[in-house]
Amino acid sequence: MKRFFITFCFSFTTLVFAQVGINTSNPNSTLSVNGSLEVKYNEIKSSYLLTKNDHFISYTGSSGAIITLPSVGNGDTSFSGRIYKIKNISASNLTLQPSDGNFIRSTDLTGMANYTIPPGNYAEIVNNTNTSAGGNPTWDLTFIGNTTIINSSADATRFLGGTIYARFAQNSGGTLPAGSIITGNYSVGLNNTNLTPIAGGINSLIGSGYRISNPSNGIYDIKFDTTFTQIYGISVNIIDAYGSSGSGVSSGQNPDPTRAGALLRTTDNAQVSFISNSIIRIKTGDQNGALANRPFTFLVTGK
Repeated sequence: MKRFFITFCFSFTTLVFAQVGINTSNPNSTLSVNGSLEVKYNEIKSSYLLTKNDHFISYTGSSGAIITLPSVGNGDTSFSGRIYKIKNISASNLTLQPSDGNFIRSTDLTGMANYTIPPGNYAEIVNNTNTSAGGNPTWDLTFIGNTTIINSSADATRFLGGTIYARFAQNSGGTLPAGSIITGNYSVGLNNTNLTPIAGGINSLIGSGYRISNPSNGIYDIKFDTTFTQIYGISVNIIDAYGSSGSGVSSGQNPDPTRAGALLRTTDNAQVSFISNSIIRIKTGDQNGALANRPFTFLVTGK
């Protein structure tokens, strides 16, 4: 019996001080876990004193609150290395505060009396080896982060652009397919209402996400398939799409996107004359400033 007891004690001591493996037969650290780790989770709605039984805390209260860190032990009661993870899922500030007048270290050794976790933020804090005494920095702030999710559909910049090829100085005879023309009567501002959409002199377009109408010579209305919530800006430029043969361009001449142009004057111009989140109006003109159909390209930036 005595021999068995000695053998048992020796084996128990070996087990206690050996490396421990969970779901592994070959642990290479003091504790090796080959799998998921389950820890205590606690959701609170008011001020709270952390204990040895806490690990991950989520705060979901309706007003500001204080989370108090436990009193730091010494010697056999020390818990140096204990980690708390705290998430503020509320609309109010959450204050993290040590007990006994101790401090929290973050960017220097002196520390601070408390730390504010703003709404949507997360913090991890660990007990260090300093002894508990008023003003001693006994906790280290090891990680802070903002977990607010950015709504990309609402906040990201959106771009929509296209190119319109139209017959020279003529808003009739265009061959634009019906699927690219604005559907149903529409309005452009308070002074242009119940307009009938037509292809006018437009032959083709490049791009998607919009439909177009050419109600009169040099006037183009572009309606977005998906309305913007805000438009930051619009750029527009004339395209010389009538080739380089001959002495000029005749009225009604079709554009030829396959050839480099050299016939339009640099004084031919394009302007934006109306902007809304759903529709814009573009004007094009000849070298003398009169309204006249011209090919052009546009780019809308917004969200």
